[in-house]
Amino acid sequence: MRFLFKKAVMFKLPIEGLHTFRKMNIVTLFDEKGQYDLMKCSECSIEGKCRDLRTVEILRQSKKANYCNMSNKDIKEEKFEEKTMDAIKTETNCPDCNKKLYEIAVYIEEETEDYFAEVICKCGHKDMINVTKREKPNPLI
Repeated sequence: MRFLFKKAVMFKLPIEGLHTFRKMNIVTLFDEKGQYDLMKCSECSIEGKCRDLRTVEILRQSKKANYCNMSNKDIKEEKFEEKTMDAIKTETNCPDCNKKLYEIAVYIEEETEDYFAEVICKCGHKDMINVTKREKPNPLI
């Protein structure tokens, strides 16, 4: 029986910037890639390896890589802002919080050729609304 393991994907962060990295080991360590120091952010506790004194290699799956020292609420708001940066604010209100919904994508159903818009709200509500009347070309033109 043969097992396949997914290789961990690493990416590099600058030592100076969003995180405040501190050296964890006293003596430089070695592995198959060469020498490195273990580094840890004093704010969010993310850990990685520093090989060149400029960058720290960390696992891509780390949630705190881009959001050091932010609360979960702030991270949620930041991700919502990223999603709605190019979105269109619709006239439709959210059924949960009664705020305007943001249209982030438009899809076409293959069988019926109806158009549907994916809409989201800051409260977390997601939905698909039918926008066929708006999107379908007029056959009289």
